Amino acid sequence: MKKILFVASECVPFIKTGGLADVCGALPKEFDKNYWDVRVVIPDYSCIPEQYRNNFEYVTHFYMSSGPYVQDKYVGVLKYEQDGVTYYFIDNQEFFTGFSPYTSDTKFEIEKYTFFDKAVLSMLPLIDFKPDIIHCHDWQTGFLPVYLKNESRLSSLSTILSSRVSGTRSGYRVFQVLQIICSHLISLSSRRMQICLRVVLYMLTTSPLSVIHMQTRFRQSTMVRD
Repeated sequence: MKKILFVASECVPFIKTGGLADVCGALPKEFDKNYWDVRVVIPDYSCIPEQYRNNFEYVTHFYMSSGPYVQDKYVGVLKYEQDGVTYYFIDNQEFFTGFSPYTSDTKFEIEKYTFFDKAVLSMLPLIDFKPDIIHCHDWQTGFLPVYLKNESRLSSLSTILSSRVSGTRSGYRVFQVLQIICSHLISLSSRRMQICLRVVLYMLTTSPLSVIHMQTRFRQSTMVRD
């Protein structure tokens, strides 16, 4: 039996702002369960309706760091089953509490989904589920292929459903940044990767420069030697 893990920032019926949630809610149910074990993981947003949250089952928890900006953070793992599909929820109140899944703070959104992406990979050994393919959806999962390249041998597939409707008003800019990261960092050493990520975060949080200027700076930074 083949195993697939859908990773996304939203999924029907739990949370929805657009078509991404519809796809991630509908597609896993259509696989033949005799041949495919398809599961879904999303953040455990506090704005998920109580009718679902009250029935989430605790699985495990651990503490995790993700770079210099995200240190020793709690990661809870919950699950819920519906229509033959298992859904996992990554819990952290600091990142996922609010009346909406997204905010207008670009830097916070990047930190939040960087944390989420690494938490997804970190939970896999603890839930005894090793997917053959991790299906990444939209910009929020853009760091997963980078983590996989450096920390795991698992395969991944990325799907962008709508690059101009990506959760926040700044989502398209963030998506473009993550496209640059994923296309250039795969072959870089850890030191070069750290330098490039610092360039991107600095430019996002200090100046509304165009993506063209950002890409130029980024490509220059990849020329730094180890």
